[in-house]
Amino acid sequence: MNRIIKYATAVKQIELLYSRTTSTAITPLEAYEVIKQPEDTEQRTKRRLRDWLTDLRKHDLVETNQARRDGQRVLERIILTTKGKNALGRVEHPSYKNETQDRVIDLDKVKAFKRSFEKTNPDWEIDVIIRMKHQ
Repeated sequence: MNRIIKYATAVKQIELLYSRTTSTAITPLEAYEVIKQPEDTEQRTKRRLRDWLTDLRKHDLVETNQARRDGQRVLERIILTTKGKNALGRVEHPSYKNETQDRVIDLDKVKAFKRSFEKTNPDWEIDVIIRMKHQ
């Protein structure tokens, strides 16, 4: 069955997965403990986690770390991406707000940096070139 979940639902899923830790990485066992329902079998819990990870990866909220054991891929860790950290409010860098926001360069700051650098380093010259991309 081809199912697509909304971003808001995916955020609720990572909130649940990471509700018991402040770490940015969890093990599959930690994830199983969080999502396991009382009536679930081990296989059903594994299938639910696999489905969740597929959805979370599609929304770029987590990435997985896998290893090979006895010729099979084995999930070792589930790691929050920068977008996932932002969704949970665990932003690493205070200036980071949203990966999709436009980045604006303040030309006055660039000019001030250029003047300051050239004043303290008279042997160096900085050229700033701004041009349109060729389409």
